[in-house]
Amino acid sequence: SSGINAEYGRALKRKIKVLKSQQPINSSRIEELYSGLARLELKMASSIADQAAKEEADVLKKITKNIKAFFTYANRHKSSKSGIGPLKDRKGEIHADPLVVADILQEQYQTVFSAPIEGPSVSEMNEEDIQIPTM
Repeated sequence: SSGINAEYGRALKRKIKVLKSQQPINSSRIEELYSGLARLELKMASSIADQAAKEEADVLKKITKNIKAFFTYANRHKSSKSGIGPLKDRKGEIHADPLVVADILQEQYQTVFSAPIEGPSVSEMNEEDIQIPTM
C-alpha cells in the first residue's frame, strides 16, 4: 500500500512540475507537455485502481477470520464524500455559495411538502370522535 501511495505521490509531483514549467512554449512543447500529462494521469489512475484492488483483496482475506473487517470496509465506501454541487435558482442562475444553495434547497423542499391538516390532535380526541369503518 505504501509503495502505491509513494508512486502516486511521485507522479503527482511530476505533474505539478510540468504544469509549473517556465520553459518557453511552442507547439511541439505543448504537445510534449500534454502527452506527458496524459501519461502521468493514466499512471495515477492505474495506481489508484491498484490500491483499491489490493484493499479489496485484503478485506476478502480478513473476512474469513473477522466479519467486522467487511462492515468496516463497507461503511467506509457506502456514502459519497462529495458535497452538493452548484444549483440553479428559479432564474436559471448557477450558485455555488453554500448559503444560497441551502436557500434553494429549502425553497424546493417547501414546495414538495404540504402543510398539516388542521384539526384536533390525537391526544385531544375522545373515543366518540374516532370512527372505525365496519363492513
